[in-house]
Amino acid sequence: MEAKPSREVLKSCRILGLELEKLSKKSIVRAWKDQMCATPPVHPDLGGEEEAAVILNNAKDVLLGWIDGGGPDTPSPGANSPSPSPVPLGNEATASVFDPDEQAG
Repeated sequence: MEAKPSREVLKSCRILGLELEKLSKKSIVRAWKDQMCATPPVHPDLGGEEEAAVILNNAKDVLLGWIDGGGPDTPSPGANSPSPSPVPLGNEATASVFDPDEQAG
């Protein structure tokens, strides 16, 4: 990690409560899991809010990309990049995203 960390990397460290100098894949994943399953939980399946989960997922992806050497803001391969505005996942919302005409009738 010779390159200077970007603001996004530093912000991601703060979000997950990690120190840049002590980053490892294990510490990133552990911090992410701890926060996703904390009390109250962040993970939407456990009653948390989707927006908070997106923020944690993005922070994890940025840091994993950073330590993998892909650059300061490059998510690790296969990482899900969050959409700028999350779409509700109910049947009506997903139907309108995939087939707008389905909602009309």
